[in-house]
Amino acid sequence: MKACCIILCMVLAANIFWFLSGCSCSDNALQIESTDEYLIKVNDRVINVRDFNSDFEMIESLYPYNSMQTPAILNDAKIMFLNQLIEEMVLAERAEELNINITDNNVEKVVSDIKKDYPDDEFKKNFLENAVPYNFWRNGIRKRLIMERVIEKDLGERIAIIPEDIIKYYEGYNEGRNENSDSTIGPDDINKKIIKHLRREKSEKMYGPWLGDLKKKYNIKVNMTEWNKIIKG
Repeated sequence: MKACCIILCMVLAANIFWFLSGCSCSDNALQIESTDEYLIKVNDRVINVRDFNSDFEMIESLYPYNSMQTPAILNDAKIMFLNQLIEEMVLAERAEELNINITDNNVEKVVSDIKKDYPDDEFKKNFLENAVPYNFWRNGIRKRLIMERVIEKDLGERIAIIPEDIIKYYEGYNEGRNENSDSTIGPDDINKKIIKHLRREKSEKMYGPWLGDLKKKYNIKVNMTEWNKIIKG
């Protein structure tokens, strides 16, 4: 079950970004067309109906079976996945503009780190037991790395951590400590921890508006004829 849990965590992590952005493709960001050639387009990037259905079946299998038997919950999951795909495609466009490239070596390093938690052949065995294609899982890691790099480079550079931010957090940090806290942690380590926390906190607050601005830059289209078939199917 470990491999399945890892994938589910990755899916949920991607969905967190969707919730942070309040993502519900707005009228000014989404153009509706009714041809049969695609489901989603972001500039020249295309996802067709077959690919959407194939990937959604995999994600659907990670959720409790009973919940997916409720039409409203199933459709909510489909809408969430549609928005997730649009978000991934938008960030992929931005990655290209920023010359961000995730190599096979970058992906393999993450895979190797995960494999360390598994003895011998248990890693591959989990994929077989849970009917999860390894390439699907590996491609998910590549997408996550692209998203992280874009956010770090584009959004992270806009975040300024001022001394007042550190002082305010440090005061709260000290109030939360007790006598049994690890006294071996030095000031430099504490400052790094504080800066990392503050940067993540500010990134979460800025993510929605930043993503909204990116969406306005690109030509985003959804084939509503095919989408309605998916929702009603």
